[in-house]
Amino acid sequence: MYKYIGLHRSSVTSPNVNSPFFGDPYIGEGTYLGPGTGTTLGASGYGTSSTLPGYGSLGFPLNQVGIANLLVVEVPFELNFKIRHMDAKLFGDAAYNLEGADRAKAAAAGYANWLANQATPPTISGFSPQKNEDKAWQLGFAIGNEGGWTGPSRHPWEFRTYWQHIEQYALDPNIIDSDAFEGRENMEGINVAVAYGFTKNLIGSVRYAHADRINKRLGTGGSNQDIPQINPIAHYDLLQLDLTLKY
Repeated sequence: MYKYIGLHRSSVTSPNVNSPFFGDPYIGEGTYLGPGTGTTLGASGYGTSSTLPGYGSLGFPLNQVGIANLLVVEVPFELNFKIRHMDAKLFGDAAYNLEGADRAKAAAAGYANWLANQATPPTISGFSPQKNEDKAWQLGFAIGNEGGWTGPSRHPWEFRTYWQHIEQYALDPNIIDSDAFEGRENMEGINVAVAYGFTKNLIGSVRYAHADRINKRLGTGGSNQDIPQINPIAHYDLLQLDLTLKY
């Protein structure tokens, strides 16, 4: 179980109070104001904590990093077993934010406040608090040669896959693994990876991931250094080819 205490709100009194501090309300939305407003659908805005527009991990106009209203109970599990002479495992994780409804209400109120204070009148409206978006889970399977990478095989290998589902107000967006689905909330999808040892020191791997937005009324909250400029991410595809030399 985790919860943050001692959080401080920013002293800013303008509509920018929603950005960028950890103690301020988590919003998790993009900056699109609707058709005819000159804004871009799917844009996060520009980070104010970096001299390079769009590259700051903090400071977006709508807070992507807030950690208020998080009281998360998380239960990981792993079951190891054999399939003939191969090592296999089932693994997973389930989490529930006990303060998810309050986090959702703060997000809806913060977003409505931001829309109401724009110089360009928005042509879209906010949303009602999505109070049930407070759960996350992962379920996966892995199989490989006996003993893993330190076992007797001259050419060790592993296949691993998992399904992941993270709702918008379920977790701290700052600690989600950014290698999977950009570390965003309100995303679900599958990750598949195969690794093969040409020798015990030279390993090649292929990884593919695909994810989609869960709740189409919400953005995909979070901000990582890969593609922080995009919110919401409607669909996500990643193909990685890696060659690792250990010495």
